[in-house]
Amino acid sequence: MKRVLSLLTAALVVFCLVSCADGASVSIYKIQLGNQIENLFIGDRDMSSYRETVSYVNRDGSPRFSYDIYYERASDIYSGYNVCETIGDYRLYAYEGAVFADAGEGMCAVLLLGSTYLDFVGEYLSGQFPFDAESLVQRYSRTENGNTVVEYQSELTPQRAASLAEFGVDLQDKILSKYTISPDDLILSIEYSVLEPSGECYPICTRTFQSSDEKADMFGSVAALEPSISVDVVYVGEEKSGRHFTVPANIYVGLDTGDGDYSFYYDEQCTQPYSYQDGKITENAVIYARANR
Repeated sequence: MKRVLSLLTAALVVFCLVSCADGASVSIYKIQLGNQIENLFIGDRDMSSYRETVSYVNRDGSPRFSYDIYYERASDIYSGYNVCETIGDYRLYAYEGAVFADAGEGMCAVLLLGSTYLDFVGEYLSGQFPFDAESLVQRYSRTENGNTVVEYQSELTPQRAASLAEFGVDLQDKILSKYTISPDDLILSIEYSVLEPSGECYPICTRTFQSSDEKADMFGSVAALEPSISVDVVYVGEEKSGRHFTVPANIYVGLDTGDGDYSFYYDEQCTQPYSYQDGKITENAVIYARANR
């Protein structure tokens, strides 16, 4: 899910039209820019961690599913950030330059063939959230409990409506986004609703955000792992150089190809398909990659 999960839209050019809004005009572009993950960490030297919780609901308001993304500065400055994504029993860890996943059946090292670690983490920092839009119309703003509450409305393009079809959204609907913003311009929550042509409105999703000057104990299960086994990935029928990795012993090994499309094998003739579910890696291994054409 990482390619659609994050705090803000990838596009920075956000137009806020306020001619028909109630209350003071609030520049969502300025607010969003200041609340980008990297800008938050840079702007607040005391902030050590940040957490986003996303909760989807059904039309009647009952829970649908939720997930949580936790961020902290990495100790290794070349790794940038550590990220932990939790969806039910599934956890993905991007920690100090290495990626692991655990779906409850045992830890799996994820070998990044299609991206670098910084690229992988970067998708969490700047990817697009499904209900965000580049063009927003402010409906109103007001003050509640010392915070600023402002709601925006966005139209749906055919492409955006298609991407939201799984949530029951139609092209004629509009998306409402209600932001709660603290006095120091931190986004505390965003509530998304669907406004139908009939005027009926129903909630669809809520995102809440929390920062802390302390790090949570999210990476204990991977921090203790010591890389000790070599895994070499050899590309079959290509001039592309192979890749060498070192992983901890006695864990599963999976491969992330990014935008590439590859199948993996135990043998160079590509007759024995490789799957991380076959078993944990206990000794040095070679995995052969063949492009699917």
